[in-house]
Amino acid sequence: MAGRAVCRAVLGVVAGLALWSLVPLAIGWHSTAVVSGSMSPRVERGDVVAASPIAGDAVAAGQVVLFTDPGPRDRRLLHRVLSVNSDGTLVTKGDANHDPDATPVPPEDVLGLARLRVPWAGLPVTWLGEGRWLPLSATAGALALIAAGAFGPGPRTRRQAVTAGTALLALVALGVTTSGAGFTAVTAATASWRTAPPSGYPAAVLADDPLYYYRLEETAGPTARDASGNGYDAGFRGSPQYGMAGALPSTPDAKATGFPSNTGLGFATTTTRPAPSQFTWEAFLRADYTSSESTLFQFVSDGGAAHYRVMLRGGEISLLQNASTDPLTLGSGYLTNGTSWQHVAIVVSQSTAQVFVNGKASPATALRKPGLVVPASRVSFAGPEGAPADKPYKGTLDEVAIYPRALPADRVQAHYDAR
Repeated sequence: MAGRAVCRAVLGVVAGLALWSLVPLAIGWHSTAVVSGSMSPRVERGDVVAASPIAGDAVAAGQVVLFTDPGPRDRRLLHRVLSVNSDGTLVTKGDANHDPDATPVPPEDVLGLARLRVPWAGLPVTWLGEGRWLPLSATAGALALIAAGAFGPGPRTRRQAVTAGTALLALVALGVTTSGAGFTAVTAATASWRTAPPSGYPAAVLADDPLYYYRLEETAGPTARDASGNGYDAGFRGSPQYGMAGALPSTPDAKATGFPSNTGLGFATTTTRPAPSQFTWEAFLRADYTSSESTLFQFVSDGGAAHYRVMLRGGEISLLQNASTDPLTLGSGYLTNGTSWQHVAIVVSQSTAQVFVNGKASPATALRKPGLVVPASRVSFAGPEGAPADKPYKGTLDEVAIYPRALPADRVQAHYDAR
C-alpha cells in the first residue's frame, strides 16, 4: 500500500507539471520549450515557459518577451528587453549572451510576456526534436511502471499504464511543440525567463524585488516605463531632456533623463495604490545640490497630502514625514556638488531613517512619527506635488527605484558596487 501511495504521488507530480504546461494554451497563452542551457541554473534546458499576450508597444526594458525571430521567420526567441528605441523597436539580449541581439525586434513581432516557468516539462519536446529516442522511450517506460504501481497489478492495468505513460508524453510534446514551433537556438544562448535578472546594476536592483523601477532610458515621452515587472508606468511632466548620458560606468551607452527647466513635477504615477510605510528610495542624482531646495520624491494621497517627501536643502538631505512635522535632516556634507553622479538611497524603517551616498551611510535618525501609516497614494518624482509646491528638482535622474521594505546596508552597498 505504501508503494502504491508513493507511485500515485509521483504520478500526480508528473501530471501536475504536464497540466501546468498545457493550461496556458487554453487561455490563449504560448507554451514554449527551452532548448538550450544558456540560462542555467535559473532556467534549464527542457523547462517550459508560458507567455501571456502583450502589445509590443507596451513592453518595457527589463521584461522577458517571446517574439518571432527577425532572421528565420519560422523561429521564436525568448529574450530580455534591454531598451526600447525611439522608433519603438526593441533591443533584446539573452541574459547569458555577451552581446545584444544583432537585429532590433519590431513591436508587431512580440508574441507574449514570460509569466510562468514549469521545470523539466519540455524535455520530451527537446528529445523529440533531437531524435533522442532512448531517453524518450525510457521516460515513457518509467511513467508506465509508475502508473502500474499506482493502480495495482494485472494485464489490463499494465496495458492501461503503458497507454497512459505514452499519452502523457505525447500530450505535452504535441501541445508545447504546436505552441512553440521552431523555437531553437540561434546564438550560444536563446532562452531566458522573467525571474532571471539582467546583468550588472539592473540585476542587483531586480534581485531585491522593487515595487517601482524607472530606468529613465526613454528617448521620448510621455511614458516612463516601469522595469520592475509590476507594470506601474508613470507619465513625464513638463519638458524633460531625454537621452542624456547615464550613470552606470558598466553600461556607457545607457541613458538618463534630465529636468533642467523643471518648474513642477518631473514624472509621476497616475493610479492610487497602497503605499508602504517602510521603504527604500534609490536613484542616481546629478545636479547643483547647494543652490536651492528641491524635492526628489513623495507619496501623494488622493486628497493631495504628501508623505515622506525627500528633499535636498542646501546640500543636506531631509525627510518630511507629513505636513504636520518638521523636516528631519538625514545627512549633511555627503553630496559632492558638480557634474559627477551620486548614488543615493533613503532607507525608512518603522522607527528610523538613514541615507546612503555612494555606499557611505549616515547615522540612523529617529523618525518624528514612528510607524506613520501612509494612505493609498500616487508616487511623484523630481519635483513637488501638494504643499509646498515651489521646490522643483533641476538636475538629472537615473535608475530610480522604490522597494517596499527597508533594505539592509549590505544590499545598498551591493547595488552601488554593481554600477
